[in-house]
Amino acid sequence: MNEGSSIIGHVNRGDGGGVYVSKGGTFLMKGGTITRNACFPRQPDVSPQAQNCNGGGVYVASGTFIKTGGTITGYASDEKDGNVAFNLTYKTNDFASGSYAPGNANIGHAAYIGKKAIDVTIGPEMNITFKDGVFRESVASKVETAPSEEAPSSDANEKVAEENAPIENQP
Repeated sequence: MNEGSSIIGHVNRGDGGGVYVSKGGTFLMKGGTITRNACFPRQPDVSPQAQNCNGGGVYVASGTFIKTGGTITGYASDEKDGNVAFNLTYKTNDFASGSYAPGNANIGHAAYIGKKAIDVTIGPEMNITFKDGVFRESVASKVETAPSEEAPSSDANEKVAEENAPIENQP
């Protein structure tokens, strides 16, 4: 995924509203935006284990995920445009009485990578790598260049040359 591209408005029943990476898969995010995606529980009427989903924006079960740029929004920090993982809530113990609501923390509104849930927006400054079951994150360093110094004027060069000139013997 490169700068200028986007994954917006996708809905999935199950994990990974916008992106799902599984065994053998690779997703490289160098730029762009993943936003306003959602996941819903797979089969909420079948079993309590299927009442949740993870990774409203990105879900990485296995495989390789490398993010070196771009933004993945999270519902916890952006309720309007953030990716969201919905869970089923119940008014009673009856499956039929359930309704959907944004899930609690630690379900990965923005991303669920390996076993790490990220609920807040992941900006372009955050680098993430998940490979061979290992999760790593780091903040991209900004390379600042010092303002260039002005080149000395030709008058200044001549003065330096005069000061460094050999001293002649005087009679």
